[in-house]
Amino acid sequence: KDYSGDIVLWIDLGQMDEKRLRKACGRAENVIVYTYNLKSATAWWRQYGATYERFKNLRVIHLHAEEIEKLCERSMRLQCNISDGELSFHSERGDVTILQEQWQ
Repeated sequence: KDYSGDIVLWIDLGQMDEKRLRKACGRAENVIVYTYNLKSATAWWRQYGATYERFKNLRVIHLHAEEIEKLCERSMRLQCNISDGELSFHSERGDVTILQEQWQ
């Protein structure tokens, strides 16, 4: 939010339903939806993508994050670098690069 209380950026994860997305786009200047499970996100986008094109302040970005689980452990220390649309995570268990794909 800005100092006047207006929502500048609304960020959501996963596959939003149309009611919530309509609410977000109506209240915020910019809305970004990050999806992360390719199979379910693709099905969601096929079903609703054409409907969501009417929202001019909406961006939908898919994160190819299938390998991130290999870094997970009870006590983690992660380093993250963002460069040219790539997110690189580094830990004691290894490195993972997450690519972003903009769908809208």
